[in-house]
Amino acid sequence: GTLTEETLWLGVPLKMEDKIIGTMAVLSYTNSELYSEKDIKIIEFVSGQVASAIDRVQKEEALQKSNQEFISLFKSCPEALLYTDKKSDILYINPRFTEVFGYTLDEIIGKNTDEGMIHPKENIDEEKYYTKKSFNNFVDYETYRKRKDGSIFPVSISTSSIKVNNKVKGFITLYQDITERKKAEEELRQSEEKFSSIFKNIPDAAFYQSTKKTILDVNPTFTRLFGYTKEDILGKNIDEVGFYPKGKMKEGKGLTRKTLNEDLTNFETIRQKKDGTLIPVRISTSLVKIKDKVSGIIALYQDITEHKQNEQLQQVLYNISKAANSPISLNQLYKTIHKELGTIIDTTNFYIALVNKKEDKVYFPYHIDEKDDNFPILSFSTSNTLTTYVIKTGKSLLSDNNQYKEMINQEILSPQGSTTPQSIWLGAPLKIEGHVIGAMVVQSYINPNLYSKEDIKLLEFVSSQVATAIERKRMEEELKRLAHYDTFIGVYNRGYGLELFQRQLKLSKRNKSSLLLAYSDLDNLKDINDEFGHKEIWGSWRL
Repeated sequence: GTLTEETLWLGVPLKMEDKIIGTMAVLSYTNSELYSEKDIKIIEFVSGQVASAIDRVQKEEALQKSNQEFISLFKSCPEALLYTDKKSDILYINPRFTEVFGYTLDEIIGKNTDEGMIHPKENIDEEKYYTKKSFNNFVDYETYRKRKDGSIFPVSISTSSIKVNNKVKGFITLYQDITERKKAEEELRQSEEKFSSIFKNIPDAAFYQSTKKTILDVNPTFTRLFGYTKEDILGKNIDEVGFYPKGKMKEGKGLTRKTLNEDLTNFETIRQKKDGTLIPVRISTSLVKIKDKVSGIIALYQDITEHKQNEQLQQVLYNISKAANSPISLNQLYKTIHKELGTIIDTTNFYIALVNKKEDKVYFPYHIDEKDDNFPILSFSTSNTLTTYVIKTGKSLLSDNNQYKEMINQEILSPQGSTTPQSIWLGAPLKIEGHVIGAMVVQSYINPNLYSKEDIKLLEFVSSQVATAIERKRMEEELKRLAHYDTFIGVYNRGYGLELFQRQLKLSKRNKSSLLLAYSDLDNLKDINDEFGHKEIWGSWRL
């Protein structure tokens, strides 16, 4: 300010607990002797009261401001807030609390939270526990609360104590209504349960892998088909499990990359079981998407072993039928049958037996055997072998060495042929319209487990086609024989005789060799036959 020669200024510091918070001063512009030492003492004394008053007012203003800010923040909080004292008496609530619980401030202020206004009865003890716990800790938990209308709903609760000078004065509790979240969680849980149930009960082998090729889950069918348990395979890379046979690794990895971008449908290939067994499978995959983002892949593996066997079986039957209708001999047909059957069953030891009931004979037109090359013609009526047993009963038989011995002991069979302790024998009757014409047999001397009940069905299925093929070829050869043979007199007929003559003549010319030919032509042969009969002249005719 402006100073003059008469100016006198007297000032003292304003102290609060040895801390200077300001200055208090008096000033005279006209009397330089206005203040004395006495005035200094007076103003010093007063300054302490003034400082205390100023500090109190400042703190009250700060507190009021803080309270206003707190109330403003409390009211504007998007979640329900409850302010209680340390005895759990309600001091304040925010508007969101009213929206969530239905109580106004006037209805709830002064009430104790333990009275059960906002707690289901079964949760009151829980509330007391967490209130006690929140004296020293921040508490966060999920539970249920009750609205004014009595409805129960799920909430997420966060409680913190309010401390002044390290003493708990009250609590602020935040309530978040998590009804929608719980609904979403429940829907997700149900969806996951449904997915899990469907996944587990898929009839095909299935695995679920992440986009990083990590196997997340496999269903029981996968375990049964491939032999891998969940412990064996979960968390591993599908390309590193040993799932691909030798020579299929490149294909397998390529398919894995491809399925990350698109679905795969009915891809046929070979896969390997845990024990190394190879099986044909048909693979289909589907991308798993969450919010339009690929999160994984589900792959289905259908075991098509039976399908492939049926395809192969149909091909075998087709090839046999084709051979039966081709211009080959009966012996060549037997070889074809043997070769074709060898593609679907072990035919290392194989034979075909045919029966002639008029002659009471069973003969073996075709046989391949490791131990026995002696296949004599049998008497059909008196022989009791495995082969004649099948022909007589018209039923297939699978017999190991023990069963064979038992049938001998029971006098059902008589011992014949080669056997070993490891032998197994499988025979099926050859039938045409219910009539048995023979039997088809496979056997092993070294592996008693080589054939199974499934092989019985297989051989039975094939045997009818084989029987038809054999019978067709037999009839065909018989017709050829009849075409060249005169059944009345037991010699070749004239047409075939002339054909033989032409063949020999061509051969003689080609080899430049002599040909001796005696040929008689009897005119009126029919008249002679009619008068004298075939028996009297057939010897002369053959000459």
